[in-house]
Amino acid sequence: MEIRFGPQTCGSLDAASAREWLVTDGLGGFAMGTVGGLRTRRYHGLLIVATESPIGRRLGLVALDPVLVIGDRRIALATHQWSSGIVAPEGYRHLAAFELIEGVPRWTWQVDDVVLETEVAMLHGAAVVGVTHRLVYAERPVRVELVSVATWRDVHGERSSYGEPPVTATHDGFVFDDSYRVRGPGYEYAADWWLGSYQREEAARGLQAHEVLCHAGPRSKRGLAGPIRRRRHKSSLWLAGVIGQLGELPVPIPEPISCSRTPPISSSSPVRPMIGITG
Repeated sequence: MEIRFGPQTCGSLDAASAREWLVTDGLGGFAMGTVGGLRTRRYHGLLIVATESPIGRRLGLVALDPVLVIGDRRIALATHQWSSGIVAPEGYRHLAAFELIEGVPRWTWQVDDVVLETEVAMLHGAAVVGVTHRLVYAERPVRVELVSVATWRDVHGERSSYGEPPVTATHDGFVFDDSYRVRGPGYEYAADWWLGSYQREEAARGLQAHEVLCHAGPRSKRGLAGPIRRRRHKSSLWLAGVIGQLGELPVPIPEPISCSRTPPISSSSPVRPMIGITG
């Protein structure tokens, strides 16, 4: 089964935030969020780990936020809301489509002639998530960087910003709070607290809607690079999992859809990778 939403839905913050996706690991853990990327609930994130049966769960990796670097422009593709009411960045405005293909969510962003895809999948039977970023098309040099957002708390609990963020750099990523590991190419260490993250659905339910998160480091400047034309793509895979389960083995995720699915694009014509998708 496939579900598709086009720019009419994706480009509306309210409409995109009212539609949610879910991917599970078969153990009670999951990844979950909204079509537009805005976290509206305290248990939205990329790595939610099942702990004590039957309801114990902890939120780990919150997000891997992509940033397109085109010349001297930096376009953040994430969407966050803050306690002040401000929504920033507003990456949903660049979201051309969201698709759910055989249970795997895919986002397609388009900025000018640059097309980037992201997919999320979990390893069945282990608390491990894989996130693939694929640069599908670019007529000019472009770089894709990632910003890691992390925490480690009960899905309904709190975490304070007391002390230094518990981020330990490794040769290919970081370990957070000695609880889970994140691996990916070109990691660059950073660690500071983000205050005032806001979840609108929690506020609507009369629950605690404010949260402290950890900025656990950006992707280094050695990200995906263009140009990319037609039937080629450049991709990267980031993995996150609890200590002892991620290991050194590659995690099998669904085979990426070749960018040959994208309609042929010429440098003289506008980019329309989402022909036939409405919503």
